Amino acid sequence: MTETGTYEEILGGLSQAGRSLAGTDPRAAQAVNDAAALLTRQKEEIAALERQLRDEEERKRWRKERQAEGIAAAQERGVTFGRPRVPLPDNFEEVRQAWYYREISSREAAHRLGVSQDTFLRWCKKKT
Repeated sequence: MTETGTYEEILGGLSQAGRSLAGTDPRAAQAVNDAAALLTRQKEEIAALERQLRDEEERKRWRKERQAEGIAAAQERGVTFGRPRVPLPDNFEEVRQAWYYREISSREAAHRLGVSQDTFLRWCKKKT
C-alpha cells in the first residue's frame, strides 16, 4: 500500500533520497532530483490554474453585477424589454364572438385575424 503525504513531505522525501543516492548512483540521484523538479513545476502550474479560475469567477461576478445595474437603470428610465405586444385587431371581438358561439373554429378565427391559434386563444383567455 502506498502512503500519501503533503506536498512538502513528498518533496522533502525526494530531496533526501536524491542526496543519499548522490554518492552511490549519480543517475538514480538525477532521476530523483528530476522528479522533485517536476513535482515543483506541477504545483506551480496548479496554483496558476487556480488563480485563473478565481479571476474568471471574479470577472463573471463583476459582469453580472454590472449587467443588473444597467438593467435597473434602464428600467428606471422607462425602457421596456422583450418583444413588443401585437395589438388586438379591430375585428377581434366580432371573430371572438363567432368562435365563442361555435360558428367558427379557433383555427379559423386565428386565420381571420392573421395570428397563430395559440395567440388567438391567449387573447381570448385574457378577455374573459
